[in-house]
Amino acid sequence: MLHSMGISYCIVGHSERREYFAETNAMLAEKINLCLENFITPIFCCGEPLAIREANTQNVFVAKQLQESLFHLSTEKLKNVVIAYEPIWAIGTGKTATTEQAQEMHAYLRSVLVEQYDGETANEVSILYGGSVKANNAKELFSCPDVDGGLVGGASLIAHFRQSALSERVRANDFHNSTQSLNPLGCAPFAGSDPGQLELLRTRPGRGIRTVADARSATSRRHRLGERDKGRNHYRN
Repeated sequence: MLHSMGISYCIVGHSERREYFAETNAMLAEKINLCLENFITPIFCCGEPLAIREANTQNVFVAKQLQESLFHLSTEKLKNVVIAYEPIWAIGTGKTATTEQAQEMHAYLRSVLVEQYDGETANEVSILYGGSVKANNAKELFSCPDVDGGLVGGASLIAHFRQSALSERVRANDFHNSTQSLNPLGCAPFAGSDPGQLELLRTRPGRGIRTVADARSATSRRHRLGERDKGRNHYRN
């Protein structure tokens, strides 16, 4: 159904789906496969609850999420997946994740990808921050070397946040060179329960700002989009 509607992105493994619908890592692996088979880029959410963070076992916890839901994928297929880290322990608990904690976890996630695949592949996979991204912390968060952007919730509806985020993007080298169809925030659309309340913000300091879909090389990206269009045309026919 999503494919027939021309949907390009779909969130998989959101913390609320895991909690309220008991979605397991194995179930999410199947969802990842279905997304890729239907030319939809999955945004795979991972992250630890408060009890895990307080026990200081968060690295083992998130590594297992990646291992059981993503590591069955080939290198080429993994490059079509976007990862979003959610510090569940800092959502609605009164606790706040610091910029240092966000960078630390993102760096660890990338190291797990390096160990399983290789450095080039790990560098091409976008790892977004899915915590409480707001106007007053977005610049600091996105300056972290391993935070490639954000999966933004309610703040995306606030006008000054959107303008601030867009201003930061315009300062980047290749913002205007993006070939992806963008919404006003400069982000690619995706599937969600309420797309109006979620935005994708893709940035990689020092390497220009790109949308999630532009995280790959221009050559491989054109090839993949060509294959995607073939699939959609075949489906419609």
